[in-house]
Amino acid sequence: MSRIVARYVKQPGEKLQYRMDYSCWLGIGETITGATVTAARVLPDSSAGTLTIGGPYIAGASDVVEYLLNFGEDGDEYLITIRATTTSVQTVEREVTLSVEET
Repeated sequence: MSRIVARYVKQPGEKLQYRMDYSCWLGIGETITGATVTAARVLPDSSAGTLTIGGPYIAGASDVVEYLLNFGEDGDEYLITIRATTTSVQTVEREVTLSVEET
């Protein structure tokens, strides 16, 4: 089961890098072998929206997933799901929320 671990806010014109550190879930010598990042718009409705995702990239000591979030429209809210698979065949999934606000 996933859980929301962070809440982020960005402006529509920003392209920002985010990261999810999985080191506390990995065993000794275990590393991330693959990752996916998806976005589901939850407000104002579930249509596709304009948010784009760059990456993901495995970084650090292969224990971090980095990704870029670009665009989005003022007032949109997204549920971002970051899923990592490991050398021990674990699949660890975490979620963050992203609000797009013109300030």
